[in-house]
Amino acid sequence: TDTEILQILNSNENNSNEFFDKYGIDIKNNNSALLVNEKSFHTFLIFNLSFLLITVICLLIIFISLGVIFYCYGLIFLRKKDTKA
Repeated sequence: TDTEILQILNSNENNSNEFFDKYGIDIKNNNSALLVNEKSFHTFLIFNLSFLLITVICLLIIFISLGVIFYCYGLIFLRKKDTKA
């Protein structure tokens, strides 16, 4: 029955609501559990992907910054070493 429900929900055809009424699913109402669950899932996906993207970008900026700092420090250290000799 799960696959039947998914096939009906994902189809673009207008099917009769007898199948949904048989299992007590109200899809006519905009506040139905299926629609609320779908909206909550999309909101969760947006927040989750935003958090992940921001975290990855911050770590990348930190990694690149440290690389540049250590590269410049290495050049300064080499210059000081050359002038002492």
